Amino acid sequence: MQLPKAADKIIIGPAYSTEWFGTSYTMKLYTGCMYDCVYCQSRASCKSTEMFAQVQTQKNVLALLESDLRARGKTGVVYLCPDSDAYMPVENDLCLTRGALELLCEYGFGAMLATKSDLIVRDLAILKQIAAHSPVLCALSLSTCSKELARKLEPGAPTPQQRLKAVRALSEAGLYTGVLLMPVLPFLQDSEENIREVVY
Repeated sequence: MQLPKAADKIIIGPAYSTEWFGTSYTMKLYTGCMYDCVYCQSRASCKSTEMFAQVQTQKNVLALLESDLRARGKTGVVYLCPDSDAYMPVENDLCLTRGALELLCEYGFGAMLATKSDLIVRDLAILKQIAAHSPVLCALSLSTCSKELARKLEPGAPTPQQRLKAVRALSEAGLYTGVLLMPVLPFLQDSEENIREVVY
């Protein structure tokens, strides 16, 4: 599978703030997102919904990443794909996230992954290899356990139940794993019943 090529951008750069998950760097492998979440801040800042849904990547993105990692004078924890999702359906074919994780492991970097996809479990082995020398943080975004509500708010994303299974698998493998309870939309997800169902 091939995607349209995005305009050349920096693959890895400084984190917006170290207060978010203690990350030192951010990495952009993909531009745009396939999940079509109605509340998406990144999509809202795009010129058009259609444009944001057209996922793109740079040519030779992994080669560019390796060159950048090799040139870095300091290692740290890298937040993968903060403006989209590292495990969109295209990742099944392109394996850019997996390739990036292998490079992070090789060059001694840690990884932070926030995703709506259970595809993250595919890379459990490489995540454990990274965790042997650097921090690894896995966060599954989940704001409701209702399949019906999730389908309306996040029509392209895996079900809440698939995400919860991924949380269990990652946690049982010894990785630092949690749930991102966000966003909590007023009158839709802010009831005590909904929050308790996610937390427990």
